[in-house]
Amino acid sequence: MKVALIGNPTVGKSLIFNQLTGLGVEVSNYPGTTVELQRGNTCFQREIIELVDLPGVYSLEGHSDEETLVRRFLEQQDVDAVIVVVNVTRLERNLYLLLQVAEYGLPMVVVLNMADEAAKRGLEIDPSPIQDLLGVEVILTAASQGKNIDRIIPAALAASSPSMVEIPYDHHIEAAVRSLGKMFDADRKESVRALLGFGDNPEQLEAARTISDEIESRHRMTVAQIIAANRHNFAHKIADLTIKEETEPPQTDPDSILTRMIPGMPILLGILIGMLLFVFIAGSFLEGLIVEFFEVYAMQPFIALGLPPLAEELGRAILLALQAGLGIAFPYVFLFYIIISVLEDSGYMTRAAFLADNAMHRVGMHGGAVIPLTLAFGCNVPAIMSIRLLRSRRERIIASFLVTMVPCSARTVIIAGIVASFVGIGAAFSVYAIVFILILATG
Repeated sequence: MKVALIGNPTVGKSLIFNQLTGLGVEVSNYPGTTVELQRGNTCFQREIIELVDLPGVYSLEGHSDEETLVRRFLEQQDVDAVIVVVNVTRLERNLYLLLQVAEYGLPMVVVLNMADEAAKRGLEIDPSPIQDLLGVEVILTAASQGKNIDRIIPAALAASSPSMVEIPYDHHIEAAVRSLGKMFDADRKESVRALLGFGDNPEQLEAARTISDEIESRHRMTVAQIIAANRHNFAHKIADLTIKEETEPPQTDPDSILTRMIPGMPILLGILIGMLLFVFIAGSFLEGLIVEFFEVYAMQPFIALGLPPLAEELGRAILLALQAGLGIAFPYVFLFYIIISVLEDSGYMTRAAFLADNAMHRVGMHGGAVIPLTLAFGCNVPAIMSIRLLRSRRERIIASFLVTMVPCSARTVIIAGIVASFVGIGAAFSVYAIVFILILATG
């Protein structure tokens, strides 16, 4: 039996996976992608269950590598049951993905995780509305304490019937779903997905596009926006029924501080500037040490050998090349990876991407692109290295192009020093203005 774990990032899904599987976890790439999957086995009542930890995603209808992988995994129905892990303290936000998964019609178990955090915030959780509306088993857990983790596998084994949820869509969407169902003998899930532009039948997709154009002309909204709004409304209704009592979260909650415009944006700018300064001040110090090391322990002993002039010049060139390569690239890349590891492990990268998302959308990328673009003002080398953080191949290509256009510290010296001195400060500022305009135009 194969069971998949699905959920938003940072909901405790991987912690639950590790508690269920223990040792013997296998990490592999999904066929045709570079996205990693974790696989592990557990045993219950003499039956071996294979667990697959899918990447954390917020939606199944985006185009990032992770979203495409999870969508393909569910479309192929290469799984006997799905365990959807939800952060119960952010229930409404997490229910959006849950409703998308439920529409696939697979046997499903819902795990409302972080019950301990909910109790601390004064939230009283009643799982029965989700259980009644979706027709699935719902388990309230606290993965950090191991609470009710032992109930998940038995519930997954017992999940034999698919979720029967029907999200109430706008009447124009409902009419379109019925029309596509009659025209192509398609079920509700397939018709909704066709309206969103997903599917394998070209004729169905063409008909869905025609219907969508008509709906959009009446609503002045895209079909995707209408469907998303309907899902959010349904998620809000379920969340209201599930959370019986709620108190305002304390102002010291990290999310309430880091994801607000004030003070979140000043904090983000401070971290980016601090990261830039640290990488290049500490990097310059390390660069000096490496250059001095080569000079004292490599260059001088080599010259002291007294080799023939041609051999000496060739050797000096090789040592200078090594000195330049290690001295310029290694310190900055090494320090960059240390900082990025700290930011990723602390969970701040997700919050930074959330804050910068609107601005980055103007150049065709998500919020995570703010990190490489900021680093590029210091040096393009660590900026290019950081592009691996971006979620989709399209974003990585755009960011790689834009990073090369950002003036690094060496080019800034030329712009601020030589151009400003010989042409004028206005010309120096115009160089930055032209670069900014090109970034917006090409993005």
